[in-house]
Amino acid sequence: MKIVHASITHSPKDDRILFREVLSLKKEYKNITIIGVGNELEINDFKGIRLVSILKGSIFEMVKSIETEIEKESPDILHIHDPFLLPIANKLRKSNVKIIYDVHENHYLTYKLFSNRGKLAKNLIALIIKISEKYYSKKMDSIITVTPDLYEYFRNLNRNTYEIRNYPNENVFFENKNDKLINEIKKFKENDLLMIYVGQISIKRNLALAVLTTKILRERNYKIKFLAIGSGESEEFKFYKNFADNNSDFFKLLPAIPHNEIHNVLNISNLGWSVLPYEDNFLFAFPNKIFEYMSAGIPFISSKLKYVNDIVEDTKAGVIVEELSTDNIVNIVDDFIENKLKFKLYGENGRKYFKSTYNWKSQESILLKVYNSI
Repeated sequence: MKIVHASITHSPKDDRILFREVLSLKKEYKNITIIGVGNELEINDFKGIRLVSILKGSIFEMVKSIETEIEKESPDILHIHDPFLLPIANKLRKSNVKIIYDVHENHYLTYKLFSNRGKLAKNLIALIIKISEKYYSKKMDSIITVTPDLYEYFRNLNRNTYEIRNYPNENVFFENKNDKLINEIKKFKENDLLMIYVGQISIKRNLALAVLTTKILRERNYKIKFLAIGSGESEEFKFYKNFADNNSDFFKLLPAIPHNEIHNVLNISNLGWSVLPYEDNFLFAFPNKIFEYMSAGIPFISSKLKYVNDIVEDTKAGVIVEELSTDNIVNIVDDFIENKLKFKLYGENGRKYFKSTYNWKSQESILLKVYNSI
């Protein structure tokens, strides 16, 4: 049985694809390849999993390159992670290849939010993506979604739809330890409280609010610093990097690190940041980062997104900020830090609920069920 995972928007080492789904599949299926995008052409091996990187380029160039690599692999099961690969998948399905479409997010809303095209062009392209996705999803052998709202939408299109959430895989937490990186962060942190953000470095994800919140708290004599780790568009990353270089006493920005090194960094952090804006694409999101914060036993700050708010009410592992003004966020974080007993308890609650509920083990069985069903 030959399995291929393919994506033009994720690297072969994407945390959901490699460190959750494929590592779980490797327990029952031995011949697996992940094809994704990177800054150079590469073929690597990770625990017996073949990793193939194609070069970043236009959507049409990447789709063509991915199609060529898929044909080389001749899969029995093709697991795709982008709507742009649906036409290729449908063509292969006619050759008796089983197709799984993995929907990581609402692609229609995501394209509208993050595209740099003019309003008319991006709305038109987003609509084409939505129509195409709806058409081809009905033909797929199985569909996997990550949130309840996506599950409901695709379940109405295809009865073989499942929900598999992005909870962390504890088995990879301490596989790699980068002592140089840990020492660098400890030197930056010193004896201060360290607030951390792990994710995409983007202006549209409210990172400026985190930096300003930290700055004002320091002006109130709190010993607190902010660390952001991730990748992003070159201009936006450069913007934050320049700001970090000019404010190195309290703000540090690092490029993305391997997923199996993240937990070591979280373990020396004290507070997680997940204050996303109230954009349509985020309102029903399950940000991976809040579960990673919970897994490390650190409380988090989040905006009032539907599912995150439900989790906070259930677990008391984080604090919600409803109004996204700097003054409001600073005051809420100020009160939370000041209440040391509550601060400690919320971190402990996060770890407890991660162990019992919000972990990958609870999702692995669903994934294996999807594969066994086809």
